[in-house]
Amino acid sequence: MKTNLILFLASIFFGALIFSCGNDPVRNELPPNLPGPINTDSSTPPESADLALNPEKELNGRYIGKIRLSKGELIINEQNQLIEIQVSATALSKVKQFEMVLHAEPNDSFDLSGSEFVPAQPFISPPKSIETTSDGMWRTGGASISGEVNGNATLGTLKLKTGVGFETRNNVTLQLDFFSIGPSSSDRDDYYRKDLSVGITVSTK
Repeated sequence: MKTNLILFLASIFFGALIFSCGNDPVRNELPPNLPGPINTDSSTPPESADLALNPEKELNGRYIGKIRLSKGELIINEQNQLIEIQVSATALSKVKQFEMVLHAEPNDSFDLSGSEFVPAQPFISPPKSIETTSDGMWRTGGASISGEVNGNATLGTLKLKTGVGFETRNNVTLQLDFFSIGPSSSDRDDYYRKDLSVGITVSTK
């Protein structure tokens, strides 16, 4: 019981740290092997800018090599169905926390009140693991209190409950708009939508 209480309080504390810095620009110098400068403009590109989405992206940053989204399959398109989307990474280095901002099109495709992000050990998340921003995006992440993570690892799993918008579409797009990762809240590299172009299409089999 005491251990569970400590973990619960720690998740709240680290959740505050994770989410406190999500709007900052890139905090550190870019690694020399990064393919072009990271665009620190977090604004959404104009609709005419057609971004081709891929489930993974080579970032080649100081703390991460590649990020990837992978999904399960739905049998039918209707409300209250559960789909799991795994978030994984390669070449992690000294990572103790990460943050993500995503959005779905249409935006009512998922019932976030019945959805959650389950971090992979050793990461933990606050009790309300998915936070909705003022502009309708989702914010989530994780932090480790037991040590840094190196190499290839799963960061966690989005367990999403389908909403009303899912019934009216043959497929739904889930896009990663912002990703931040590093050893601490003051030492992380930030990647924005135009740097990532990471997303997946969720549909029936």
